[in-house]
Amino acid sequence: MTADLFTAYKYFGFSAGLNFTFPIYDGGQRSLENEKFNLSLRSNELKSRAFFLETNLQRLILEDQIRAQDTLIGEYRKQLETIGELLDFQKQQLRQGNLKLTDLLVTLNTLNTTSLSMHQAEIARLQGVIELNYLNQ
Repeated sequence: MTADLFTAYKYFGFSAGLNFTFPIYDGGQRSLENEKFNLSLRSNELKSRAFFLETNLQRLILEDQIRAQDTLIGEYRKQLETIGELLDFQKQQLRQGNLKLTDLLVTLNTLNTTSLSMHQAEIARLQGVIELNYLNQ
């Protein structure tokens, strides 16, 4: 057994080595990866540009809608003034007996309908302003 201890070095040891790999041909993988990366960058740029353009288009549409509502509200106010004058005239005619009550009621109905339409236009305008403010944040 003592002889085995002296010859044990024959059974154990170590080795060192160096492994070096150098690809001769990678099948174009590097160029494909570079192209894929460049395409993803370009795609992100285009998506960002499309979002910017879409947001600007929404702003322009909302600004046009707000201007249209302003014009419509102005026209409704003029109509309400005219209907108010007509109503005063018809009240006077009704007192004199020259007008039927149904004609006055039709004018009152027109006044209420026009007033309702003006309020709806004001609400639509305010909704447009809110949407525009949201986009401008």
